[in-house]
Amino acid sequence: MTMTVFARTTITLAVGCMFAAGCGTMSRPFPHATEYLCRRADGPINIDGNLDDAAWQRAGVLTFVVPGTFDRPQSPAEGRLLYDDTYLYIAFKSDDKDVWHVNTQRDDKTWLEDVVEVFFKLDDNQSPYYEFEFNAIGVIWDGFMSRRGAAGDVRRWNQWNSEGLRVATRVQGTLNHWQDHDKSWTCEVAIPLSDLNVPVGRTAQSGDRWKFHLARYDYSTHLEKGRELTSTAPLRAADFHHYEDYQSLVFE
Repeated sequence: MTMTVFARTTITLAVGCMFAAGCGTMSRPFPHATEYLCRRADGPINIDGNLDDAAWQRAGVLTFVVPGTFDRPQSPAEGRLLYDDTYLYIAFKSDDKDVWHVNTQRDDKTWLEDVVEVFFKLDDNQSPYYEFEFNAIGVIWDGFMSRRGAAGDVRRWNQWNSEGLRVATRVQGTLNHWQDHDKSWTCEVAIPLSDLNVPVGRTAQSGDRWKFHLARYDYSTHLEKGRELTSTAPLRAADFHHYEDYQSLVFE
């Protein structure tokens, strides 16, 4: 088994796609609170994909579940969030027996490969929201949606850029080698808060409340159906854009 490290600093951004599946029966209670306290980082965070900075110890853990049923996924994952005056930080750790990617360019269709995602809706009473996706080598697909289902495909919305977004990933396994069993991959992200200000017109402050969720696509030869979608929110179906079911993100 090998471990590969990828890091990127970016200055561009794009838009997300909507995917839906049939609604399942909710057979389990949701495993954690639907309100998440985003604590202030009490020390530096080095965006290297290691997730070993002491500051991460303050962050609560979010568990990914299967939408609709809230079952534990075959490929477990967890996430954490922190913030400071400049960045909103996100850490993902994803168990994965078959880590792979095909896309290498900004705003490629990363939802067609192993990818982790985050969605933010700053004002529950207004339409705009953000989406960010990161594949196993740190390729970014990110976007600002003025309205869910607005006319036009992703090329219409990829004109918006996030200046200074940083991401790093580490793969514990052999990337794109399905014949063996990989262990996991991690992703560490810093999103400039100055880029997350629509429609409220300012950056996040203590006491602010957003809607959000973390999401994941896992494609694997070891999965019976070949693909597994999971989220940290109590989604009633596998539609990552259904913000009515998002969690609350409360800034400390």
